[in-house]
Amino acid sequence: MDKLKIISVCIDDFALKKRQRYGTVMVDIESRKIVDMIESRETADVSSWLSEYPNLRIVSRDGSQSYAAAITEANPNAMQISDRFSVAVVKIYLSSDFSPINAHYGKQREGKLEPFREDVFRWKTEGLTYREIHERIQAKGYLGTQDAIRGFISKERRIRRDLQAMAGGDSVELIDKKWLIRLLYKPIEDIKGITPKQLTAIYAHYPMAEKIISIVNEFQSLLKAKSSDALLPWMTKASALGLPEIDAFIGGLKQDINAVTNAITSDFSNGLAEGKINKIKVIKRIMYGRCKFSTLKNKCLLLEYL
Repeated sequence: MDKLKIISVCIDDFALKKRQRYGTVMVDIESRKIVDMIESRETADVSSWLSEYPNLRIVSRDGSQSYAAAITEANPNAMQISDRFSVAVVKIYLSSDFSPINAHYGKQREGKLEPFREDVFRWKTEGLTYREIHERIQAKGYLGTQDAIRGFISKERRIRRDLQAMAGGDSVELIDKKWLIRLLYKPIEDIKGITPKQLTAIYAHYPMAEKIISIVNEFQSLLKAKSSDALLPWMTKASALGLPEIDAFIGGLKQDINAVTNAITSDFSNGLAEGKINKIKVIKRIMYGRCKFSTLKNKCLLLEYL
């Protein structure tokens, strides 16, 4: 392989020993093959390694600042592209003043009955007995007892009474928070557990929920439209919400703004590197994780160029 001919690559780290030792893989964007691997992800090591490829013009990477520093040091003229997937995955939890009415006081219930929740309440409303409900959900894979169904429904009724008392006796609808979370990445038309009418009522009671969902959807839209000019106005608007989770995300964008802008406008991503890392993991398992790094590297490169 002629290192002088390598122009555009993506790099990413992979675990040699989880939470202890990591390596870095380089994938040629043009040939879609692994070019090289090193037994480190530290800035100095990666910089020294990248300097062996003097003609690099494009380097796609994740949001790691250690990689950013290494690329800048070794290949200052190379265009850095932050991975679009890393940019698009916004981990936003609803702030403390947003607690939409639901059967779990804002927390997702974990249990054997949760997958059958809607069926259980529909059949109980239709007048089926606990035994009949038990038989029906058993046929769908439920492994719990009939008494658990009785307790599940009793608890839901108690929660409904508590919520009605909080609402001054008005009728209350229970909406699972998971349906609201899905609005962060799906339109209301594609979500079965909530209607437009219910969503309007939730927004009326919890206007911050509408603002969060709207700002996330706007960010997704500018990514899809490759509208880098809309990024800074979006950041200003999002910052005005005053939510720590969004502020932390925006801080990450500002720290890597050039690479983020390149990610929005370009067609490159780290998808290639992610795929190759999955391949490396499979090879490691086949070798029972007992091989030296040099053996792992040689085997990966050999399989790439067979």
